[in-house]
Amino acid sequence: MMSTDRLAFKDDHPLANSTTIDDVRPATADDNREEVVTVFDVANEIEMTLKQLEAKTVANDKQFEQTLKLFEEKLSRMNR
Repeated sequence: MMSTDRLAFKDDHPLANSTTIDDVRPATADDNREEVVTVFDVANEIEMTLKQLEAKTVANDKQFEQTLKLFEEKLSRMNR
C-alpha cells in the first residue's frame, strides 16, 4: 500500500474557465445553429487538402522536369 505522507499537495485552484455565474444565460436560437465538427469532418478536410497538395506537387514536378529538359537541351546546343 502506498503512503500518501510523501505526496506534495499544491493549493487547489479552480479549473480554467472564463464563465462565471453572471455570464450564464439561457440558450437562444442562435446557439442551436452552431455547427458540430466531427472527427470524420476533420479527416475529410485533411484528406481533401492532401489530395490538392499532391495534385499541385505533381503539376510542379512536371513543370520542373519540362524546364530542366529544355535547359539541358539548350546547354547541349551551346556545347556543339
